[in-house]
Amino acid sequence: MQLKKYKILLVALCCAAAPTIAQMRYKDMIFPEFVTEKNLSYSEGRQGLFDLYRPKSDSAAQRPLMIWMHGGGFKFGSKDASGTRLWCETFARRGYVCAAINYRLGKKNLSFTFTDLVNNCFQGVQGVRKAIAFFKANAVRWNIDTTRIILAGNSAGGMLALQTAYSTDAGLKALLD
Repeated sequence: MQLKKYKILLVALCCAAAPTIAQMRYKDMIFPEFVTEKNLSYSEGRQGLFDLYRPKSDSAAQRPLMIWMHGGGFKFGSKDASGTRLWCETFARRGYVCAAINYRLGKKNLSFTFTDLVNNCFQGVQGVRKAIAFFKANAVRWNIDTTRIILAGNSAGGMLALQTAYSTDAGLKALLD
């Protein structure tokens, strides 16, 4: 019986102490507000537009950059998708610089052949690489740590993140032979 009292007391003490645990940058939403810069350009045309989300009142000299890519089967979608905005706002409130980018979309016919998928992915990867080069060249402007660039996205955007990180142009082109 005495042991049960101690267990209950220990649980009560842990629960009471939980709110006093310090919040951690990049893990917790420690910035209540964020700043958004809309329709900036990393490349020519609509496919080269991006929105940048940053924590407001953040004094960090360098922050990780998360480049977020929308879904849409490489044929539809944009940086303005509600899910993309939600993710970027969430990560900005954690201390990241977050860029929601548009990338070059493929032809909007309804066929989803393997060749179409590879071609459209290849074009998207080229856009993501241009965006990465742009952010590295402009890192000082937004306090970006170029050694900590994260590629992320949903659906086709997630595929772009993986293909950009792990594929070569020659490797993607070889899939078409």
